[in-house]
Amino acid sequence: MSIELATIFEQFSAQFRATLRMSPDQQRVFNAVLTCRTPALGVQLQRCDHCGFEILRYCSCRNRHCPKCQGAVRAQWVQDRCEDVLDVPYFHLVFTLPHELNGLARRNPRLIYRLLFEVAWYTLDTLAHQRLDGQLGMTAVLHTWGQTLSEHIHLHCLIPGGAFNDRHGRWQRARSRFLFPVNVMRTLFRGRFVSRLRQAHADLALSEHDLDTLLENLMRKDWTIYAKPVLGHAHQLLDYLGRYTYRIAIGHERLLAIRDAQVLFRYRDYRCAGKHKVMALEGTEFIRRFLTHVVPRGFMRVRHYGFLANRVRRQRITRIKHLLPPRPARQPRPSSPSPCPPRCPQCHLGSLRRLAQVPPPSVTDSS
Repeated sequence: MSIELATIFEQFSAQFRATLRMSPDQQRVFNAVLTCRTPALGVQLQRCDHCGFEILRYCSCRNRHCPKCQGAVRAQWVQDRCEDVLDVPYFHLVFTLPHELNGLARRNPRLIYRLLFEVAWYTLDTLAHQRLDGQLGMTAVLHTWGQTLSEHIHLHCLIPGGAFNDRHGRWQRARSRFLFPVNVMRTLFRGRFVSRLRQAHADLALSEHDLDTLLENLMRKDWTIYAKPVLGHAHQLLDYLGRYTYRIAIGHERLLAIRDAQVLFRYRDYRCAGKHKVMALEGTEFIRRFLTHVVPRGFMRVRHYGFLANRVRRQRITRIKHLLPPRPARQPRPSSPSPCPPRCPQCHLGSLRRLAQVPPPSVTDSS
């Protein structure tokens, strides 16, 4: 029988708080997961707009790290992206930071995560202007975890296969099967990132000697960049995209049980051809690993660049679509029901609409 993240937090809360300290951001996430869809957040009275059936539902926390709240948000986000998808091949690139940077990321996550976004876009934008004489579009999603909740900081980048030259009104399709040569991207990405770390020395809390040693080690390593074309038609891309946006470190579907003060969960071992395995972690260690992946408050994990940037996207997508050759009409994809508002459990025809909300009881937070 599967369990929920809140169950783990509740069972090991006292032990975890007694042994480890949480940052304010981690404390906020911890409390949100514990209280999501409980009386602590209040209830909503909802009525079906078809049959009049009424039901009381507990309010959700809407925290982006909560597994109960991400499904509907993800579906809505994908639905909003429908007009942005181009009928061209897409590429999936992953920029991964060496594990030597994990310590810096724990101490200064805003800086390291910001540099990852910045340098990945610099790398791709530079090569696009050199090789395609135009600007790429990119949607980038930050992930900080591996399958076992270990620290694995990487950026998923989904990129339409071509560049747009706004000045000449021209679309240049990508000529390579992997967008750009991986070795070229790796060298440019590594050099730029190390250079930006050097410039940010004042914010790193490292001595000159320690910084020199770190940067020398980083320059000797082969940084990992994964690249592959995204197969399938444009509408299939939305499902692919949805698997990476608004994903959290672990979902309820991977949690198996609590046994002998340990949490058992399923993971995929990519060193063994993606075979599914089961890992057991002490309850406090499981919580510690999960909270390691709480991003700073207000930090945007999903960002858009180039002709997909928010301020120019609508105009430039319209122009690019006019430049692309017409394609044979395909059978339209059956539309999936919107996740909000939810369907009525009584008649299955109407939608539940909020009538009133009862606020939670006024209780002083003891944390």
